[in-house]
Amino acid sequence: MTTVIVPLYSFINKRIKRFLNFKKLAKRCKVCFSKQDILGSKFIGLDILKRKLLYIEQNHENPTCIVIDVSQVEKCILKKQYDSIDAGGLKKRKLHDYLATVFLQLSFTHHSKLVHLPFFEKNKDKNLDVEEVEEKAKEWEIAVSKLLPVNKVERA
Repeated sequence: MTTVIVPLYSFINKRIKRFLNFKKLAKRCKVCFSKQDILGSKFIGLDILKRKLLYIEQNHENPTCIVIDVSQVEKCILKKQYDSIDAGGLKKRKLHDYLATVFLQLSFTHHSKLVHLPFFEKNKDKNLDVEEVEEKAKEWEIAVSKLLPVNKVERA
């Protein structure tokens, strides 16, 4: 019984510490999250009142922190990239087994630069449930799109 509890405690403890670090960073950036998620080593939070989106990816080599002013965003689109599928491959495996990346693509009103916020990367996030990540990414696309000015919301 102890061998199961110790790794589980360690996992939960690391997750809590990581979340507290995100809270400290949010406090430093002066944002208060109305929506937030942790997906593996990635954290995303949205402050609806200040219209700010905070994205953090903690890598040992190159940590990333991005604060985006949503009022400057023109479009928010959920993008998925798949690995190549062999002929007849979908008879044996599901489509999400071929999923390589899931990310939000943000385009801005005043410049043509695009920002990609990855939610899932196959080579980094092998332990995540792909279907759950896809659901959360869709929720984030909707949440950010609701904050865009009405005339700039693109309908599918």
